[in-house]
Amino acid sequence: MRKAIQSLVILGSLLVGSAAYAQDTAEIQKAVDGLSDVFAKDVALRWKWKGDFRVRNENIEQEFSADRNRSRVRVRLGFEAEVNPTVKAGFQFATTENGDARSSNQTLGDVNSRKALDLDLAYVEWAPNAATKVTLGKMKQPLVTTTSYFVDKDVNPEGAALAFNHAATGGFVNVAVFDLAERSAAVDSTALAWQAGMRGKLNDDTSYVLAVGEMNHHAVKNMAVVQSGSAGGFFGNTTKTVGCNSTVALNASCLANEFEVRNALAEVTTVFADQPVVLFVDWAENTKAAKLNKALAYGVTLGKASLPNSWEVGVVSQSVEKDALYGQWIDSDFAAGNTDGDGYTLRGAYQVAKNWKLNVAYHLNQTNNDVPATVVINNKNALLMNRDYKRLQLDLNYAF
Repeated sequence: MRKAIQSLVILGSLLVGSAAYAQDTAEIQKAVDGLSDVFAKDVALRWKWKGDFRVRNENIEQEFSADRNRSRVRVRLGFEAEVNPTVKAGFQFATTENGDARSSNQTLGDVNSRKALDLDLAYVEWAPNAATKVTLGKMKQPLVTTTSYFVDKDVNPEGAALAFNHAATGGFVNVAVFDLAERSAAVDSTALAWQAGMRGKLNDDTSYVLAVGEMNHHAVKNMAVVQSGSAGGFFGNTTKTVGCNSTVALNASCLANEFEVRNALAEVTTVFADQPVVLFVDWAENTKAAKLNKALAYGVTLGKASLPNSWEVGVVSQSVEKDALYGQWIDSDFAAGNTDGDGYTLRGAYQVAKNWKLNVAYHLNQTNNDVPATVVINNKNALLMNRDYKRLQLDLNYAF
């Protein structure tokens, strides 16, 4: 009988202990779940994820060259994270071919090989007040641009930028220092840019942007300041093989000019026939080149492809002389991605559904307006001026 009572006492103690343990475990789990919820909400508030995917079919016809048709994809994945109320950091990865700064497209083919995904953006941004912003790292283009092809929208500069915007007057100032080439045996190549302008409204339907600026490239003359590998090239700028810096390989080419490019632009947004209209003009001159140093672009866009079933159409006219712009910045599609070209681009877009857009662009250009290209005609080398160049692009764009 005594043993039975002892057994019941021990069993009761175990049951009481188990109940207390279970209660403690439940409370611990509840606390952990609470912390997880707080952390998840904090991350959701401080982190913003974004991405887009584009499928492109492209047809290229260049006079006295074989036609080319290719399918390409572009993937961009990134996020911004709040460090504190005045500081945020941003990162983005994008498809690439040989690290090309002017294109994040990847051509399909190569027998189903893996496609590269490289660092596209890596920056920190400090905004001490509503008017001022400082950005460091590999950043989005900090200067105001138009829909001209003076600057490729895929180029993400590297360096430091300061932006000041005065809300009351609409005035703004941008200053930036870009790193172009770092060298241990010679001076580094850099670019110092400034821009000042004004945003304003003429009435409820009409607004405008005006800006002037300059980008002074330092230590690019006599240097081969180009991307490494197959993505590199001078992209139309005048080169030479005599008088190059000692860092340039023997008998290799280097740039013949410095680039101090002055720029003025204007853009007006208004309404016509109940549709938004955007008109722009963009002008540039390289004061460090004695000739072939001017560029001009202008165009118009009617409509805006944003809501489902909305559309837009536009046209751009552009002419860029051989040394008007630094070739590493210019658009990679217009005039074969080189200076020394002119022509038109017809553009259109249709918003199929939310976050799904169809785009088309048809470049009708001429290259080698200033300096002839060497081509093969009837099995003989010949010099050709004003070479026809056509490029048709059909895109499906998906944002998420």
